[in-house]
Amino acid sequence: MVTTANQASLAPEGLDAAIRQALTEISQFTSTAKFQNLLQELYDLPINDRARFVESVIIEDSALRSRGIDTPQGMIVQRSAFGDKRPTLFCVTKYLPPGYQWKKVTLTFDSYTVPQAPPQSAFTPVNRIG
Repeated sequence: MVTTANQASLAPEGLDAAIRQALTEISQFTSTAKFQNLLQELYDLPINDRARFVESVIIEDSALRSRGIDTPQGMIVQRSAFGDKRPTLFCVTKYLPPGYQWKKVTLTFDSYTVPQAPPQSAFTPVNRIG
């Protein structure tokens, strides 16, 4: 059986590389000084004012551009909600190339008032040796 280049890229290791690339691109975008300043402005607001700021500034392309923030092609800044009821304000999403079972990579920004430490179980190794 002959494997085409496209089939090889859709193999699990191709998916892993695509996810890593998308996450890197999202991280580079959200780590810029201008985006970090925007986040600081958001988190300096009282909790009850944050959703309005997200609606009027963060998910509005023209408002972002006026602050010198250009959302990279292929990324979306949008509102989101999850079934676990976490206090998500917005997310940055990058869709993966067509053909993968996994469709997108998303980085969410939540409205915690105090930085939350991950639960201790988050640090428990999945595969223990010995």
